Amino acid sequence: MHRRKPTLTALWHGLDEASFGAQRTLNLRELLPSAAEARLRAETWLRARQVTCTEEVLVITGRGNQSAGGVGVIRQEILALMPSLRRKGIVESWREHSPGSIIVKLDPVN
Repeated sequence: MHRRKPTLTALWHGLDEASFGAQRTLNLRELLPSAAEARLRAETWLRARQVTCTEEVLVITGRGNQSAGGVGVIRQEILALMPSLRRKGIVESWREHSPGSIIVKLDPVN
């Protein structure tokens, strides 16, 4: 019997799951929300994680390959949300983790 080798993408997802786990991962790609729904869901989720989690969290937006023009609408919406959440004291920083995900460092609750 021939075993299939795992793809690089599968390995990447496995590492993300091991690093962040389900409690620290918001997968917007699976939910297929509108941009407004994604923004609301992300803000609500990040606020809740700020209270329960002191570590970084992972927000999976998807790359936007299926979006018009190949521009990730959800990704752009979430990136546009980050400065507002930083001003509100919810997010300390964020960085691109992969073309379809963002690592967010939450601001400690005072």
